[in-house]
Amino acid sequence: GILAKDAGMIAAKEGKGLALMAKGDFETPGALFGEVLQADATRWKSLNALGILFSMRGMQSEAQAYYLEALKYSEANSSVLNNMGLAQALGDSHEEAVVSLTQAAVAAPTGSGDSRRIDLNLSLVYAAAGKASEARVVAARYFTGDMLEKNAALYKHMAEDKALAKAYLTMALTENNAF
Repeated sequence: GILAKDAGMIAAKEGKGLALMAKGDFETPGALFGEVLQADATRWKSLNALGILFSMRGMQSEAQAYYLEALKYSEANSSVLNNMGLAQALGDSHEEAVVSLTQAAVAAPTGSGDSRRIDLNLSLVYAAAGKASEARVVAARYFTGDMLEKNAALYKHMAEDKALAKAYLTMALTENNAF
């Protein structure tokens, strides 16, 4: 009936918004997610996506509100916790970011791609906080030899260059699999 049709429309709008973000469009989807949430305020994917859109505009407190709301409907969601941690780091709340990313790592399936991505985001946060040695320790779970040295050199640069750190944190937040 009509209710099923509405539910399908909501899911389709949400899917379209997520697809646009995956293609790098961070302008158009905001209105779609707004319409989705007007119809169903419990759609955690739309709440999470709006958090990302606010983060990218430098509006970290607004982003946090959306991530916290998303967590009400998808408790201990590793993607939402990951994005929340990156947004906290972008807002220079590095200690909170480490807590959120640690929670995300616990929530992610062990050995999954999500788990690896979250740990490497934790490395970025440590580097952004000026803790290049902690960043290297986390990265050493995944890299050895030359790759580890390249990452360690990047972390050292990030620890010294806040603009570079913010660029990498933003890239991590907007990777396709963050949605």
